[in-house]
Amino acid sequence: MKTLLGVSVNKIDTYKYVRQLRSVIKWIQSGARGTIVAATGFGKSFLGFLAIKKLDKLKPGATTIIIVPTIPLKEQWESQIIDLRLPNVSVYVVNTIALKDIHYKCDLLIVDEVHLMAAEQFSRIFHLVKYTWILGLTATLKRMDGKEVFIKSYAPVVDSISQKEAIENGWISDYIEINLQVPLMRAETEQLAALDKTVSYYMSKFGNFGAMQSCMSLDNAKTYARQHYPSAHQDTKSKEIQKWSILGNRSVQARKEFLYNTERKVDAAVELIKEFDLKTITFSQSTAFADTLRSKLGDIATAYHSNIESEYQEITKKKKYKTKKAADKFALSKKGKVSPLVDEFEVKWKELKKFGVKSLKDQSISKFKDNRSKVSVICTARALDQGFDVADTELGIDASRTSNPTQHQQRVGRTARNFTYKNGTKKRGVFINLYIPNSADERWLRNCQVDCEDRVIQMYSVSECVEFITKLLKS
Repeated sequence: MKTLLGVSVNKIDTYKYVRQLRSVIKWIQSGARGTIVAATGFGKSFLGFLAIKKLDKLKPGATTIIIVPTIPLKEQWESQIIDLRLPNVSVYVVNTIALKDIHYKCDLLIVDEVHLMAAEQFSRIFHLVKYTWILGLTATLKRMDGKEVFIKSYAPVVDSISQKEAIENGWISDYIEINLQVPLMRAETEQLAALDKTVSYYMSKFGNFGAMQSCMSLDNAKTYARQHYPSAHQDTKSKEIQKWSILGNRSVQARKEFLYNTERKVDAAVELIKEFDLKTITFSQSTAFADTLRSKLGDIATAYHSNIESEYQEITKKKKYKTKKAADKFALSKKGKVSPLVDEFEVKWKELKKFGVKSLKDQSISKFKDNRSKVSVICTARALDQGFDVADTELGIDASRTSNPTQHQQRVGRTARNFTYKNGTKKRGVFINLYIPNSADERWLRNCQVDCEDRVIQMYSVSECVEFITKLLKS
């Protein structure tokens, strides 16, 4: 007996499949226009494929466009489409459609990570793609700016599979999440106190960060001056307010950079990674942090982010010749080595080749996925927050973050996928949040954990964390 997608029921969790099928049926009963919210690791892409199959029965030959936020996600969808032999399906990265004035047409539009599409530059997809049915997929629709209302106007929520439901039914790993405080050295504490003082000074001029940020525009500064300083000379005061705003925003950014890149966090991450030797993904808000961590870890780590610099790498090249004389001559010019083959000779030599950002990022992902390589750690900065699915990733370390619960949920999800080792034991994912106590960094962490704080374990030292995880992995 096989599923709708042609997979034998003996190879799947049938209860999970029934839940996925029920979710898609709910979507169809809602007019095939809506969003399914499903915990990371439950199988959102599988829901999409079920929707394609179901609608193909209603309209044979129906066309589908899938829109995703990143290239790695595009490649994952395309790979699965080939494996399942699904016809008439095209996958696009959102920028390809949203940033151009080209119109598309399809029967079914699937939008992965649909919560991102409320952003102004991405929301154009709903006008540029003409569709009959729409399926939004996300782990959470909530946005910090409240613009999920915009998404719901096109694709209202028709079903939800919560993280709690997924864990209780064994559909995702019952991972452990730890908050590990990383105290600063005395000099760093003093430096942070000075930054906090500067931020507080400028914030006191405005009352909140939003007002301070908006007044970087002179027009907004003039409006603020009229509202709060009506008796002052308006031109002079508005310029002064703009100056406060610019300096205040610079001080906020300086404090962020300090909290993102503290050396103690790098050291804590290195110690944890080397202690356990697990397949690990690290997150941060800073590409500099990712690069520093990768450098300290050496050959076991690779970096993946938007600021990777192109580099020259030594590669091995080959060329074959019919005669040894010709092979020897070419080998001499290239300082290569000749090897005899059947009826011919092969020359191998080393050559430098320049690799650009895309090639290096592709290399990073390939090395991390390939368990035969020595790379067991991938150091990222925002780029792999969502849609990067390597099921045997055992350890996640988040060194810095925003206050956004959606970002946090996405990052945690990278270690929450089920995986069974060859000996039959199941993976137990561990996710560690590094934070600076009594700082804005701690506030960001508490805010982003508002939906999951009941399952978080607090730790106060790396040694305490190591002891706990060691016992956990042995149990």
